[in-house]
Amino acid sequence: MLLGLSILTLKVLLILGILAYLGYHAKTIFSVSFGLAEVGEFSFILAMIAFLRGFLSSASYSLIVSVTLLTMVLTPSLFFLADKLYCQASIFLKRFPRLYRRFFVQSDSFYWHEELSLADHVVVLGYGRVGKWVGNILEKAGLSYLVVEYNPRIVRQLKHEGKRVVFGDPTDLDVLDFAQVDRARLIVLAIPDLIAQKMIVTNIRALNPTVEIVCRSHEQDGREDLKKMGVTFVIHPEFEAALSIGHRVLQSCAFAKEEINKKIKEVRRESIT
Repeated sequence: MLLGLSILTLKVLLILGILAYLGYHAKTIFSVSFGLAEVGEFSFILAMIAFLRGFLSSASYSLIVSVTLLTMVLTPSLFFLADKLYCQASIFLKRFPRLYRRFFVQSDSFYWHEELSLADHVVVLGYGRVGKWVGNILEKAGLSYLVVEYNPRIVRQLKHEGKRVVFGDPTDLDVLDFAQVDRARLIVLAIPDLIAQKMIVTNIRALNPTVEIVCRSHEQDGREDLKKMGVTFVIHPEFEAALSIGHRVLQSCAFAKEEINKKIKEVRRESIT
């Protein structure tokens, strides 16, 4: 038991150190460190080969198997604790501005104690597959926008392209405040996770009760909850894809443009009721 806990602790600390050195965001550091804490199942094979070849005694082999099983059982519980520990670390490290800025929020051209010189801009929360296309459209339209993202690879790419980006967790109230949500004209919530979405919407409304929020959602119940929380527009990606495919199908079947638009509108109305 003690050996298993020692191995878990050592692996967590080792991965924490490596990811911190590589500059990953604290949310990624905690999730990966606790998610990879277990001793891998490949150790069973190595231990069995060593035992069959006479390199391990029966007692040592049993100990390795027991420790591996123990870490595999405990790791899921540790992984679920990662978010709670992340929140606690965020609160604690606010006493140390440099550390907090380093692991929880960063900006390319501004320091934490300075304000971003932005107003009437669009804030894009999450720059994955959806956020990237939204940013592309905003750029072509000549609209000022700021990205909030905690994936360091994406952040480095955006900085290289000369785009405004804050390296931080969009669920953090201070990060949203730093991104000048209170002065924004529109918020695009491109993160797919419903729990994170609800946290973000709550914090946005605390900073700016009237700003329009456009949010993606993949679940019917989630869409209804987000609307009740104050999201202005909730977009269902799968539904929009189905409409686009249906539009193409009707075009191929030689339907008139007016008839296609009528059918699409009917489906939209049915989806609301």
